Amino acid sequence: MYIKAERFKYTKYYFTTMQEKGLGIIPIVIITAIVVGVVVGTSVYMVTWKGEEVTEKPGTGFKLIVTDAGSGADPYHVALKNGACMFVNELGCEVQYWVAGGDIAEHLDMIGRAIATADVDAILTPIEDTDAYDDLLQEAIDKGIIVVSFDDDDPTPNPRQAFIGEDLHALGLLRGEWLDEYIEEGDTVLIVAEDPGAPWSQGIMNGYYDYFTEKGKTINWDLLEVGFEVPTIQKRVTEYLVAHPDINGIMNVGFVSGNGAVLAEEEIEGIQPGDIPIVSAVSSDIDIRGIKEGYVVAASHFSATSVGLIAFLQCYNAWKYDIAPFDLTITHTKVTQANVGLIEECISRNIF
Repeated sequence: MYIKAERFKYTKYYFTTMQEKGLGIIPIVIITAIVVGVVVGTSVYMVTWKGEEVTEKPGTGFKLIVTDAGSGADPYHVALKNGACMFVNELGCEVQYWVAGGDIAEHLDMIGRAIATADVDAILTPIEDTDAYDDLLQEAIDKGIIVVSFDDDDPTPNPRQAFIGEDLHALGLLRGEWLDEYIEEGDTVLIVAEDPGAPWSQGIMNGYYDYFTEKGKTINWDLLEVGFEVPTIQKRVTEYLVAHPDINGIMNVGFVSGNGAVLAEEEIEGIQPGDIPIVSAVSSDIDIRGIKEGYVVAASHFSATSVGLIAFLQCYNAWKYDIAPFDLTITHTKVTQANVGLIEECISRNIF
């Protein structure tokens, strides 16, 4: 049996109690979402499960289609999916999770198919181009479909109703600061980028460039495009480092690019941990090992599971309670040898 939901209001916020007969376990990521919502002064809706017993789950009839532009094998995108699908069984709703594998044309086609799907209530999607998505998203909204962007967003005006994710330029600035203490004026830094032409890559790289420009520190930048497959990334980084022994540091753009950089440095004879410091992201056991061994001097930790979950809740609450979706930026934590143990288990379970 499930319990009919009732809402109550206290001052300007909505609070929730989830008892054993409803959603018995409240993950930490939900608590995080609630706290952030309160901090930014946004009404946060939750549900008190009490009153009349009903047999229908509260999300029955809700259909969400997620179109993810990334790779289904990438731990980061697995974590996004885990968050977006976390409450499917408890709420009794339907979530279809489609993955484009980095093919933007296929991703746009997916959104078109999602719009044409019968009874779809909401579409959750990254926006990977400044113009190509606008007409499709407007078409969806004109049909009454809820449209929320997550993970990647178009910085120019677009029709989506909200964005849940990260500030990529701010991330680039942070990583630049972390690498700064390990390199000198005139050093050469290799940027290992999965897809350097993508808007999300440009955002991060512009942050790298802007940090050192504002600092007044001249850096020579080498850019290496590596794609999304770890063995290929490892091979390309290995070949580049062998051919260019003047590289003084590595900054990655993307998640799996960091895996390949660590594996390359481990493979090359004569490179010791810290010789070519890597600043990266942490999303796999390879990243964890790289941090512990000292190849990675700092890595950004970003809760992809929280992004998927909060984005799902924004869509669900808009459908269930007419709560307007709102923008929410998730910040990054610096991970080093000193604190890597705190997130190791989460990374191993793809719930980071």
